[in-house]
Amino acid sequence: MLLYKDKNWLYQKYIMEKLSTIEIQKIYGFPERTILRYLNKFNIKVRNRSEAGILRQSKIKAPYKNKDFLIQKYIKDKFSGIEIAKLCKCDFSIIYDWLRIFNIKIRNRSEARSKELHPNWGKHLSRKTKRKISKSEKGKKVSIETRKKQSIAKEGYIPWIKGKHHTKEAKKKIMEALLRTIKKRPTNPEKLFDEMTPDIIRYVGNRAWWRLLPNGKYKNPDFKITGQNKVIEIFGDYWHRGENPQD
Repeated sequence: MLLYKDKNWLYQKYIMEKLSTIEIQKIYGFPERTILRYLNKFNIKVRNRSEAGILRQSKIKAPYKNKDFLIQKYIKDKFSGIEIAKLCKCDFSIIYDWLRIFNIKIRNRSEARSKELHPNWGKHLSRKTKRKISKSEKGKKVSIETRKKQSIAKEGYIPWIKGKHHTKEAKKKIMEALLRTIKKRPTNPEKLFDEMTPDIIRYVGNRAWWRLLPNGKYKNPDFKITGQNKVIEIFGDYWHRGENPQD
């Protein structure tokens, strides 16, 4: 009998030893598709892309995968994620991913600009210098990398949570202003799906249709099936990184 037909053997390799289907293929020579088929047959939960990525990263030795290292640099030494990424010679988004994995609270924009972390804190700038800085910023094109940094800095920031009270009309205007800055809807996967599906499946992810959930919150799905109480969500890595579609 082939080894992959033994449920206990497959469970040991895939779950206990945390080998991927590709690693099992390389070590034992079994086809990857066959391994996946038998995992489903034995009701062994297959890791999704996010879980597989985290597991793959955990097998690579790197200082940022050590919780004590991140706490020392990010919390105690007040290093930013970008500074830690330079030390580890990796992309800064990886640092923020591992901060989330270890449940280390990421500083918001206000905390990141505190006097301990602000690079220009305590420096006196003349009016002439300030004017030069202001002129140099006008018409400046922001790179994709800088946009990523700004996105991370703004993460979790909701205008009407902090500061003065806002009316419903003010909240609506703020949301409309924020949505105008988002130019990624529909996303490329959503466009492709829209082209592939019939007319009864409508794209409503542009805030065109909302649904009140049992928990009292409103949800704007990606697609609505006309005449049926069904919706379709397209989960991509940009907006839903690390989320489980089953949830």
